[in-house]
Amino acid sequence: MGRCWWRAGVKGAVAAETGGPGERWWRRPERLFLLVAAVWGLGFVVLTPPFQVPDENRHFYRAYQLVQADWVGCVRGGQPGGFLPTNVVRTGESTQDMLPWAGRATYRLERTRELLVLRVDRQNQNFARFASAAYSPVAYVPEAIAIGLGSWADLPPIVLMYLGRLANLACWIALMAAAIRTTPVFRWVFFALALTPMSLIEGASLSADSMTNGLAFLTIASFLRWAVAAERRLRGRDVAWLVLLTTGVSLCKHAYFLLVCLYFLIPPERAGSRRAWAGFFGLLVAVNLAALGLWAYVMRDLAGLGLRPGAAPAEQIRLILNDPWGYVVTVAHTVVWYGRSLARSFVGVLGWTDTYLPDWHWKGWLAVLVGVSLLDGRAEVEIRWRRRVLGLAVAAATILGIVTALYIYWNDLASPVIRGWQGRYVYPVAPLLFLVFYQRRLTMSDRAKGPALAVLTMLSLSVTLGVLVRRFYG
Repeated sequence: MGRCWWRAGVKGAVAAETGGPGERWWRRPERLFLLVAAVWGLGFVVLTPPFQVPDENRHFYRAYQLVQADWVGCVRGGQPGGFLPTNVVRTGESTQDMLPWAGRATYRLERTRELLVLRVDRQNQNFARFASAAYSPVAYVPEAIAIGLGSWADLPPIVLMYLGRLANLACWIALMAAAIRTTPVFRWVFFALALTPMSLIEGASLSADSMTNGLAFLTIASFLRWAVAAERRLRGRDVAWLVLLTTGVSLCKHAYFLLVCLYFLIPPERAGSRRAWAGFFGLLVAVNLAALGLWAYVMRDLAGLGLRPGAAPAEQIRLILNDPWGYVVTVAHTVVWYGRSLARSFVGVLGWTDTYLPDWHWKGWLAVLVGVSLLDGRAEVEIRWRRRVLGLAVAAATILGIVTALYIYWNDLASPVIRGWQGRYVYPVAPLLFLVFYQRRLTMSDRAKGPALAVLTMLSLSVTLGVLVRRFYG
């Protein structure tokens, strides 16, 4: 049992679902995921022009800031940021003319050649404004390591960017594959969600969402495993694993602290007694709150700053507290006003949200996600409605937390709608939303479901790459 307790449990779940370890690899979602994510992920790493994922240059600055051992950043003129080598910032700003508010320029290889001659001059530094200076280092571990090694080798900043993308992609693939392997149910749903175009684009970028999404999927999968498919009692080391996962995802983005509430999916008898079960939950909450409190103290100088000119966080918070019903109306107006845009951007919007997939693509992929959710149940595993409702409530509360943070720190005071809300913010809790469709009466065998979903996934990602190439290289 010792060294790989979780692996034995997962193998049991895999065997029950796929027919045993001798089953063909392309019917095993975690193995098929590794192939598809690696091939098409590399395509996105190479073909997406530098810094053409939302806020990617800001995340590049934050990762390089951590390489300099500048953990928090500083404030200048009321704006968060930090001091960075001039050529790092120059590289990060090199494709700003391709952004929707600056124009729709295409990308030429001459730009890369020009950037390759730049070197990181650590003595020549200037202040750069970037709101991601307040982000926890946890979200940047893979790319910061890669950028640090490349910087030690005196590689150009543009090469550091690609190294960071590759490191993020590798870590994201590992986390998502572990999530697919760990969850006892909805393995093909996890597969399809992870390989939705927007998910893979984020995973293959410098965005903090890469680590956030991977950790969140693995956290949800781990809670589901203990809720419906554990073979033995929950012990201290098991709780330590859940503490590590939840603390990591909470530090990536604070609203995901609410994922600790998924602990209530676990029956008390899994812990041996109600007292032990309650004690484990108390430990889970205490460690998460302590980590969040410590980080809030460390970044206290940046805490009250808006993320853009015109934002007034303190006043916006007072407005919400004084008129909570008015804020509920604002959220409702946003859902109605941006409903189509939210659905479209959940599947995938390229560039800095200015390049759209065909309508048939994003609508069809949403239908695929619902369809696989309805057909991916297991006859021997029942998930009662109260558990599904709990998952939906945690997802809804988490999304509300993200949206509220966006309203407070990004939007103008008393804005009638919450601007900047995008479907990609839903990804960390997406498995909980689709869990509502779980049923076990009508299912499809993996022999048919796996190949069909693999073909649809590869077609979807190929179409996305085609749109990407036409937009930036046409």
